[in-house]
Amino acid sequence: MRTVARTLMLALALACAVGCRSTPNGVPKRPYAITFEGNRSLSSARLAQLIELDLTDFDRSGHRKAYIDDAAYDLEIGYQAIGFPFAVVEYLIEGGSPPEAVRFTIVEGPRTLLRDVEFVGMKALNRANFDRALASKRTPFLQSSVPYYVERDINAALETMEREYVDLGFLEADLQLKSTDFNGDRTRARVTVDVQEGPRYRVGAVRVTPSDLPEGLHGICQQQVDEASERNDRAFRQRTGYELRGLVLESLA
Repeated sequence: MRTVARTLMLALALACAVGCRSTPNGVPKRPYAITFEGNRSLSSARLAQLIELDLTDFDRSGHRKAYIDDAAYDLEIGYQAIGFPFAVVEYLIEGGSPPEAVRFTIVEGPRTLLRDVEFVGMKALNRANFDRALASKRTPFLQSSVPYYVERDINAALETMEREYVDLGFLEADLQLKSTDFNGDRTRARVTVDVQEGPRYRVGAVRVTPSDLPEGLHGICQQQVDEASERNDRAFRQRTGYELRGLVLESLA
């Protein structure tokens, strides 16, 4: 439900204070209490911001329980996004409509570090590619040197690496998170990634036709196309044809 809106709201709430009306902490005042218990790592004000979209829908719907289900789920997702993969959130709605209170009970669980990543079958890229991709996917709230385990970010980094493979001519590359092993107290995680690089496609001979272009122009076009292919290590990508065609059109302009 509202996947895109939810994702944007979660990222914004974790990154900064949301500019809402009425109260200093950015959360609208409601005729019922909202409480959080068990939250040691995130303040109640930040958690309230995190589920503001759900609470707004809860109010507009005449206080349907389904939106508090969504709120509890979003709290769990929010905790997962900062390295608490085992967080569990339960709730209790007291009273009728409107309720007297909505109470969330949070069991944060351990905060888990990403200690190691093993790539099985990877040759064309390396761990540095993964580290750069992972750093670009982290929630702004997590911008630190500590590598917490966030499965969503890992999968997003693998998708980025697949695109890097495609740029190198590996059009069928597939990277999948194969397994995650936790230590005894679940404070450290070791991830194994299965890499199927597939064949590497390369540009063979490229001919610029027709050959009866104005004197000297055909040779210039052909040279530019050949040089462009060599610069890319002759890797064939889905856009290669369009790129080479663009070079020829520029020469003819």
